[in-house]
Parts: sequence; C-alpha cells; structure tokens
Amino acid sequence: MLSRQILAPHLGGFNIIGCAVRNKDIVYFLAREDYQQAERFQGQADAPDELDLEKRAVSYFRDETPAKAFGHTALHDFDLLWCAISLAPKEQFVCLTLDGLPFAIGSGDAGIEDELAARGALTRIRLVGEHAYAVGTRRVVYRRDGKNQWHNFSNAIPLAKRDEALGFHDIAGFSAQDIYAVGGAGDVWQFDGSRWRQCAFPSNRLLSTVCCGDDGQVYISGQLGSTYMGRNDSWKQINDETLSLPFKDMVWFQDRVWCTSDYGLWWIKDGQLSEADVSAEIKVCAGYLSARDGVLLLAGYGGAAVLDAQGWRVLFHA
Repeated sequence: MLSRQILAPHLGGFNIIGCAVRNKDIVYFLAREDYQQAERFQGQADAPDELDLEKRAVSYFRDETPAKAFGHTALHDFDLLWCAISLAPKEQFVCLTLDGLPFAIGSGDAGIEDELAARGALTRIRLVGEHAYAVGTRRVVYRRDGKNQWHNFSNAIPLAKRDEALGFHDIAGFSAQDIYAVGGAGDVWQFDGSRWRQCAFPSNRLLSTVCCGDDGQVYISGQLGSTYMGRNDSWKQINDETLSLPFKDMVWFQDRVWCTSDYGLWWIKDGQLSEADVSAEIKVCAGYLSARDGVLLLAGYGGAAVLDAQGWRVLFHA
C-alpha cells in the first residue's frame, strides 16, 4: 500500500470523484478539495461555491518508484467534472465540466480547451472505440475528435424539453457504429453509425448507467438499482429494486460486469446481479470504476484498489 507521505502532496485534503485507466502502467484520478478539511473554509456557515473548490487531475505511473509515481495538475474555477480516456488522436486523460469546459493531459500535451456550447448540462464522458464521447441533459451527444474539436450529434436527436424527464446521463458502445445513450425516465437511444433511434424500454425509472459487455449484451441501470440487460428493443430486468442508491459506474472486466456506488461493489455474471465477493478492504474503495488494458481500477472517498493478473491490490485508503 502506498504511504501517506507519498500521497499527501497530491491527494491530501482531497476526495476522489472519478478515475480512468489509460493503460496497464498509467491511471488517473479526478479529485475535489474537501472543504471540511481546508483551513481557508473553516468557520464558514455555508458550504463554499463549487467554483471555489480546487479540482486536481492526478496521474499515477504504476511502473515508477513510489517517489516518482505521482503527479498532479491543479484546476481552479472549475465546476463539477467527469473524466475519461481518449485514445485518438492521442492517448489522453480528458475532463469535462457540467457547463462544457474541457481539460486534457497526456502524450506530451496538457491544458484547458475551448468550452463547448452545449444545450443543457453535460453529465458524463466515456471512451467508446478510440474517442471520448460526452452526453448530457436534453439529449446532448458529442464526440471529441481532437483538441478543440468536438463533433456534435445533438441535431440528429430530438431535443428534450427542459420540463421533460428525458436526456442522457451515460453512454457506452461496442464500437463507433453501435452506441447506446441512456438517461431520464427510460430514455434509451441507439446509434448505428449513421442515425440515432429511440429504443423501446420496459421501464420509466430514472436511468444512470450503461455498459456494453463482451458477451454482446447491453446492461442499463438506474433508480433503486433497477438493472436490465438486452439490446435494441428487447430487454429484461435482472434484479429486484432494493438498492438505496443507483450505480455510479458499470464496466466490463474479464468475464462480467462490475457495478459500484458509494455503498459497495457488485457484479453481473450469467445474467445475475449479486454483491461482489471481495474483501472489506477492497469494498471500502467503492465509488467509481474504470477498466482497460487488463486493469480494473476502483476508487472513491475510501481509497483506491486495482485488479489485474496478480489479483486485487489496495493502492491506498483515505
């Protein structure tokens, strides 16, 4: 486990609000200042404005010695952020705020990019194929093609009115020619490489996450942990609605879907959702997931852990 001395300059006084695996040797954490620990906010009656809280893009090089393994970039005047990896045109860690301000780092480049003129709030960014895709309320979809280059799919999807329980909260795909965007009250859309179509979906629960599995199935989850599997217009529910929080992340790794929220870690195998059979020291790291290049990364307020060919290993606890 990494020492507090190594971690403190980069994550001390910060909470993890996202993570991403670039490759087996490089992973990233998105961190947000914990105002309850910060001296400059002590004595304030109210929580500070989100823009006043520092955010950090924290890099961890797993193949380096502990003293050289970490680095970070401070992000000031940034709203809430989402993060993902983009592989094209270069490998980078990409962050995006609710109001569409991007930051990217990696492959010899780093910096804030031009703000997107998005309709509504952006709610997620994900790697699909080789590109990062962003989605948001009012059925927004963007694909990042390069620095300051975002392809806007939004005009190809009917605009969701502000007072409708529609709009996207997550996106996933088998490829750039087979993508699913989900959100709102059972609002599910599929892209076939040329057009978007709305899928028939058997629930009006608020949807939060989607994952395209290597088994050819699409997994969608939302309010009360209601979880479905299927494709196109054919779906079946695979669990009862007993969870107090929806999943924050779902990813495919090895032979199953992994699911997490602040309350724990689950998996879906052979169409069955169950609590993951991992130790308590791993579960305490629940919150966010990322998987790529043979590495599964679990990170949250409680710390971070990785699963690879050598098994589970705790990186650090909060």
